[in-house]
Amino acid sequence: MPKNDENEEVNIADENEIDEAIQTELPDMTIIKQQMEELNCKVGEYEDMARRAIAESDNIRKRAEKERREIIKFSNKNLLTSMLGFMDNFERALNSKPDENNSSMEFYKGIEMIHKQFLSFLEENGVEPMDEINAEFNPNIHEAIGLEEDDKYDKETVIEIYSKGYKLNGEILRLPKVRIGKPKTQAIELAIDDENSNNESSNEDE
Repeated sequence: MPKNDENEEVNIADENEIDEAIQTELPDMTIIKQQMEELNCKVGEYEDMARRAIAESDNIRKRAEKERREIIKFSNKNLLTSMLGFMDNFERALNSKPDENNSSMEFYKGIEMIHKQFLSFLEENGVEPMDEINAEFNPNIHEAIGLEEDDKYDKETVIEIYSKGYKLNGEILRLPKVRIGKPKTQAIELAIDDENSNNESSNEDE
């Protein structure tokens, strides 16, 4: 029996030594927890940096695409502007339609067909005519080269278009050249105002 007691004491001592060794070798859980929190924080920072980089890359791509579309949209602006002169000539020719039995009718129909194709080409490239007849005169979008004064007009109105205006993708490509009608009374009032202004200036000079 004494030997068994001794063995038990030895076993207990061995177990205590093993426990102490394990405790010595195991790291402090507080340190592990702190390290894990620091690691998670770093991961969060890297994820945030990655999201920012992706967002910035997407913004750069969108800006580049927008600039590319703008360049394509207006790259042919000068060419299309120069073509409007041809369109004017076509429309002048179409305004002189011959009689059906006239030998020039076939030639006229050929011009009419080419005009339609030309108009379709312009439309496909973003060019559209500005329909301004009977519109209120606006010096920002009309070029006035003729005037008719009559009280039948209650305001300055576009009454004739000498050459059409055109827009390119919604922006003015060429202003229309127009004749405007304006009330006579308005013209008289403007003349009176001008005369009064001149008289005032003369009096001040004296």
